[in-house]
Amino acid sequence: MLWEINLVTGELYVSPRWSSILAYPVGEIPNTLEDWGKLLHPDDKQKVSDMADTLKKGKLNFFQIEYRFKTRTGQYKWFLNRGKVVEVGSKGSPVRVINTHSDITSQKNAERELQRNRTHLEELISVQTADLKQAKEAAERANRSKSEFLANISHELRTPMHGILSFSSIGLKNTDDPSQDKLHSYFERIHLSGQRLLLLLNDLLDLSKLEAEKMDFNFIYNSL
Repeated sequence: MLWEINLVTGELYVSPRWSSILAYPVGEIPNTLEDWGKLLHPDDKQKVSDMADTLKKGKLNFFQIEYRFKTRTGQYKWFLNRGKVVEVGSKGSPVRVINTHSDITSQKNAERELQRNRTHLEELISVQTADLKQAKEAAERANRSKSEFLANISHELRTPMHGILSFSSIGLKNTDDPSQDKLHSYFERIHLSGQRLLLLLNDLLDLSKLEAEKMDFNFIYNSL
């Protein structure tokens, strides 16, 4: 579509293609800047006004701007306006400007859809990142707990093992002439330490079964 504007007289020429692209009958919209300005999207009016002021001050020779016009159905279409000053006055101020307009509605819709998909993708990535962070933190907590457990169980296992080794060593040193009471005491302590060690090993076995989901549960009433 074509426009030609006389910035001095305010005369405006708009090609008939403009009316058809906006679904208006040719001639329904008067060829004045005021009437065409009424069709501008409210959010675009200020930037169009700012560009026009800059143009009138002779600060632009060529310009390009995007804005929306209202169609006869009430919807808005996007247009790319490329303009060029083709005549200047004696003082160098612009007089005539010619503009070409291209309908870029499809391009804008595609950009909006692309942005919507990009935003959705960013949201998905954000959620997945949060899930991964939680999983990482849970794994680190589990690893710390396992390390603490192994440190504790190692200590617990050493205690009865020391009892077994110590009293068996004492028994070996006194095999020549041990009294029955002392010998009985040594074996009793070795036996108790062995039982304690066995309980701890059974607990470890139970934990392994729990992790492997092979533990059988027997629920019974107990008096606290």
